[in-house]
Amino acid sequence: MLLTDQYIGGFTLAQAGIPAGDVDFSSCSALFDGSSGYVDIPPGPFNLTNALTVVAWVKAASVSHFSGVVGRGDSSWRLTLNASGKPGGDAAHIYADATSSTSIAGANWHLLAYTYSGVPNATNNGLLAVDGVAKATNTVGVFAGNTSDVWIGGSPDYSTARLLAGNLAQVAVFTNTFSVAQLAALYHTGTNTAPVICLSTRTADGGLELLWRGTLWQATNILGPWTTNTSISPAALTPPHAQMFIRAQ
Repeated sequence: MLLTDQYIGGFTLAQAGIPAGDVDFSSCSALFDGSSGYVDIPPGPFNLTNALTVVAWVKAASVSHFSGVVGRGDSSWRLTLNASGKPGGDAAHIYADATSSTSIAGANWHLLAYTYSGVPNATNNGLLAVDGVAKATNTVGVFAGNTSDVWIGGSPDYSTARLLAGNLAQVAVFTNTFSVAQLAALYHTGTNTAPVICLSTRTADGGLELLWRGTLWQATNILGPWTTNTSISPAALTPPHAQMFIRAQ
């Protein structure tokens, strides 16, 4: 199935993203005007009613009304900011949202995440995390989902009433439940200023010739676990697995 996302209304692309990190997020965000701009994605496989994790990097200088960050409406999953700039998440609005007690409105980037375990009626089976830290939980029962599109920067069931004013980057939806430790790792991967690899060239055997400063770390998954590589810079490294992630700090 081919899914086509569509930017609509007042938006500006190629805006500065997260200022520094192990992964290059520069010029990697979209700015939405809060009155007409959002992204519309056909529903496709997004009518999720089992385990899920929804994440998004958000920078909202000011919040004047309840705003959708990403989601499929009240009867499905969503990430939101309330009128006070406090993040929230839910897997069906017939239950109380998991809402942070602290506003994120301001000039800084924040990683918002909501997870649902997929086990209905289990106590605290929904969790909201901000910047890799658990902030609130809720208990979700059985929900049927809906046939709405996915909106980034708004809520499909409220037309333009809940459009977000601010920057969004790296929005993602997963069909499994991230742990708080995984969300913390995801946050730190995006924000740690580290003396990362400064030179990388491919060697004849398919490895990498690396020059770095600091301690070299490696993992087979970007979420970790990360282990120390004791090589001394510069060094030629051949990945021991089909994929290997490298960072220095």
